[in-house]
Amino acid sequence: MSQSGPEVYQQAMRSALRLLRGRDMTETEVFTRILTKGFDQATAQSVVASLIRQGLLSDRRIADRAVEIASTE
Repeated sequence: MSQSGPEVYQQAMRSALRLLRGRDMTETEVFTRILTKGFDQATAQSVVASLIRQGLLSDRRIADRAVEIASTE
């Protein structure tokens, strides 16, 4: 997307939240998916940072779950 600003940021955030509705994703996965939807790198970085601050995105949580699942097998 060639535009930037609050409206574009909100569109990217809505897109990221839709992605996270389906399953937990890593920071890199969300960042990459936002980029593939046509948002610029700065917007994608801002969205990912905001999701991390809000506790909605956590690589640590995903790693902890993977360890938990592996330990029960």
